[in-house]
Formats: sequence, structure tokens, C-alpha cells
Amino acid sequence: MDEETEAQLHEVLHTPGFELPRAAVLRGDVIALRQLPALPGVLALLEDALERSFDGVNLEQIHAHFDFDEMKIRAERAYDRLVDDSRVPAAMQAVIGDLGLDPRKVLWEWPGMCLLYPVEQGGRGVYRAANSGALAAHRDTWYGSPQHQLNFWGPIKCLDPDATLRIYSHYHRKTVPNSSHGYDTWQNLAGVVLPPSITGDGVSPEGAFAPPLKVGDAMSFAGYQLHASAVNRSGRTRVSFEFRLLHADDEGQSYVPPNTDYYGIGEIYRGWYDRNGAQVNRLTGEITHRETASVPSGGSQVKTVVMAAPTSFSPAQAPSESACVRADGAAADIMA
Repeated sequence: MDEETEAQLHEVLHTPGFELPRAAVLRGDVIALRQLPALPGVLALLEDALERSFDGVNLEQIHAHFDFDEMKIRAERAYDRLVDDSRVPAAMQAVIGDLGLDPRKVLWEWPGMCLLYPVEQGGRGVYRAANSGALAAHRDTWYGSPQHQLNFWGPIKCLDPDATLRIYSHYHRKTVPNSSHGYDTWQNLAGVVLPPSITGDGVSPEGAFAPPLKVGDAMSFAGYQLHASAVNRSGRTRVSFEFRLLHADDEGQSYVPPNTDYYGIGEIYRGWYDRNGAQVNRLTGEITHRETASVPSGGSQVKTVVMAAPTSFSPAQAPSESACVRADGAAADIMA
């Protein structure tokens, strides 16, 4: 199903009555949504968790006060605080309302924060409680995300105009060789994380969407979109947020591209929450409990991920054995 996508970037100032154009986003369009009224409420909770964990240090100057190992420990504490914050569900419901979505039909992911050091300090980072960095181009679907997932990304602190996440919309309906084959099996059965990465000749960033964003803005794009981080050359610690939504009416619709290049056999279905803040298995509708993080010997917290293969899911044709080898220099430990 390789074909061109006439995707567009839309700059939208939020006004009363706004409704996120989900079908357009899932077809490949990118929305730079300006000043979403309820978003500061979510950002305040993320910022509070970070500031408490970093002893009130200016978040953009974390790199000047903490080496990476100490930063990671404190970032883990911050995310633990956020996970335990009972104010998050109401804050997320307010955002969902501002997007004009029916909360009865929406599942949402607990928001997360990313800290990325400047290149002068190594350019390493942490997303939630896992190692990260300036991530190479990838799709969230390579990690077993649903095809109809809606992503939201933006700054918690000031972001340089050239530092926005890059969306490679040119590849929205084009197969990109990658090493996602077996990712879900290894993650589910052995707890081994083998982050998928592009194999072969790579991709071109030409024509990528990367709209400048201010604090209070959010960029919305399909989780299926190929996207990559911008290198942090600001001299400051980059502090950003992200979360994801699923709308029940989108699954299986013609405007959702079919799977072309995720080679796993299942989908991550844990980590979604309903309008009451209960964790839900989206495939069965069963309400589950939020899982307690296990702490391996290295000290970083890892939440168990369960995979399942819904009957509507069709894995892409498996790549050749050589295509499953991880490309040299893959920077990501987690998706972003």
C-alpha cells in the first residue's frame, strides 16, 4: 500500500466549540493546536512533580546541577509522583473536553514528561522512567500501539523554534523497513526491550512538519506517523510532555491506514484509562488495576507490558532475517 499522502499542517487557535478533526489527523494531517485552555492544568502537575524531585532547581538548568545518572534517578521519582497524583484524571478529562471529544468514547494514556540534556552535556535524556535521547525516526505502531492512536506532544518549558518533534508525513502510507519483528514477543515473554529501528537505507527528513510551539500549545498527529526528535542545541535542558488518546469510533475506519510495516503479532493494550480514571483493557473492556512497578537491580522502574493479538489486527508481511537486525546507532530505549 505504498502511496503518496497529501498531508497538511494546520495551525489552529483553540476557540469555544473546537473539535479535533480526528479523521484528518489519522489520514496524515498534523495539527498545531494553539493555547488549549485545559492544558496548563496538566502541565502544572508534571512541572510540580519535577520541581519537587529536583529540589526546586530551574528545570531548564537541570544539566548544570546533576550528572545524567542522578538526573535519571530524580526523573524516576518525579514520574512515580505523577503516577500517584489523583488530580491527573480530572485534568486529562478537561483536556479531552477541550478537544471536543465524548469522554465516554475516549481512552487516554497517563501523561509523561521527557528531559533531554543539551548536546554539550551528551544529549541524553529520560522519558517517564526510561533512558531516552534524541530519538531516530520511528512509528509508535512499531511498539505495538493501535493503528488509530492519536498523539499529543509539546513543551513544558520554552522551546526553541527549531526544536519541535519532526513529523515525516511523506511516509504516512509508505512502508519503512524496520526491526519490529519479535519486539512484542520479547517484551511480553522475557521482559527484554529491543527498540525497533529503521533498517536499510533510512529515510529523508525533507518536507517534515515541525511547527514552532509555545508553552500551552500541543501538536497532534497520528501514532502511525513516522516521527523523530530534534537534537537539543539550545544549551538548556529540554522539558516536554506527551500523551496519547484512542477514540472508539476511529477503530477500523477507512481513514485509518492499514498496517504496512509493523511486523509483530500483537498490540499493547495495558496503560489506557477511562473517563473515571480506571485502567482498562481496551480489547476486552475489562477494568484492571494500575500495576505496581518492579525495580530491577539497576534501580530503574519498569512497568510490565502485556501484548495480545486482536482478531482485527493483521501483521505486515515479515521482513527478511537480515532486515530484523537492529541498525547501528539506534538511539532510542523507548518511544516518543
